[in-house]
Amino acid sequence: MHLKKLGLFIENTDILQFFSENKLIETQIFYWIIKELYFSPYKIYLKDLNYNMLCLKFLKAKQYTTTEDGYDIERIVSYTIKCLREEFEKNSREEPKR
Repeated sequence: MHLKKLGLFIENTDILQFFSENKLIETQIFYWIIKELYFSPYKIYLKDLNYNMLCLKFLKAKQYTTTEDGYDIERIVSYTIKCLREEFEKNSREEPKR
């Protein structure tokens, strides 16, 4: 359900052969991030997640965790989740109470 909302759900896996290696890795990382959020206490924030926010936080994490040796996917996933969590918490504090 969350993957469909974000436009990441792939029904026909034959299309994956047309993905570049980088796009395939990025999609797998997005799946991993969604899975980790789903099985965490921050699952409630998945309803507020959109594709643009996910991409922005992923690119930020990729920028800050990449070294000369390449990038560590685990660090990227962890940093992306941390950035998303902080963004969600900031947004929930700013929402007016009714």
